[in-house]
Amino acid sequence: MSLEVADDPCRVLLSSTGLLARTATAELPPVDPDAARAKHDVIVSAVAATQRGDVGVVTSAGRLLRLAVIDLPQLPDTASAPNLAGGAPLAEFLSWRRTRRWSA
Repeated sequence: MSLEVADDPCRVLLSSTGLLARTATAELPPVDPDAARAKHDVIVSAVAATQRGDVGVVTSAGRLLRLAVIDLPQLPDTASAPNLAGGAPLAEFLSWRRTRRWSA
């Protein structure tokens, strides 16, 4: 059994409250407008990536910070829209001055 993580396609998701997570696949499930909503489920950004790739986070000062996708928590597969309550705050992965803000 190999312990190496395959470089499969995925999506990196950012919620309106600053929670980050990655999906197991690049496919996004269909959105059901009648489904029950949960906290932290407003996705403001969904970026295509690979499991071992990097994504960039742009600060309000225009600085680009690199973030490894493998470090992000992976959401479990669901039949409905992903719920980012299983994600982690952006501040857990990056640090910058308190006067700076991230941008979606």
